Amino acid sequence: FVAKTKVLLQAQKPQHYDRQLLFPRGECLCVNVSKPQGPRALRIMDALVRAFEKRGYAPSIPKTGAGLLVKVLGESFNISLDEKTTQVKREMTEFERRSHAEGWRKSEPYDLLPCGVLRLRIRDEYYVRYELAETQTHVLEDRLNHFVTKLLENALEDTRRREEREKERVAQAEVERLRREEAARAAEEQKKVDQWDQWMAAWKRTQDVRAFAAAI
Repeated sequence: FVAKTKVLLQAQKPQHYDRQLLFPRGECLCVNVSKPQGPRALRIMDALVRAFEKRGYAPSIPKTGAGLLVKVLGESFNISLDEKTTQVKREMTEFERRSHAEGWRKSEPYDLLPCGVLRLRIRDEYYVRYELAETQTHVLEDRLNHFVTKLLENALEDTRRREEREKERVAQAEVERLRREEAARAAEEQKKVDQWDQWMAAWKRTQDVRAFAAAI
């Protein structure tokens, strides 16, 4: 994983419009950092991959796109690493000056520049579940165990929720089964009542015919 991502990162060039970060494409790790942070980011991801393999989390690369897939207690997550950016004001271009003078632009222009702060993210299929960014007192390398612990906690929470949903599904299925049985019993009782009504109506017609014949 790491070796392939390294090759793709080395071949990348930062885009002036995209925070000056590298965005490797293809089947590789999701590592979006500035070029100077590339080697460090790869070391962090390599340590994580080894930790996941040791714990049996079956790390793998998505078939499409970048990422690091892991399966913890049967729950799937996608791990990514990126570098935070900060807003830095810059001089207006000639076009921006004209837009500002004409009232089309009100905000001051700025660039999003990498600030050297790395962060790890835990994602599921829909959104970011947890984010761990380094601070002035704690670098990311010293908090990898904490990150793995948070990954396990998210897996336990997902397992608990899935089990609760399964219990609810079973309970709802039982309620539906009882409802169907009750509806079937009610239908059978109504069928008997209807049959008796038919017999009574037939008997009544017979009595009426006999009474009519006797009166003639």
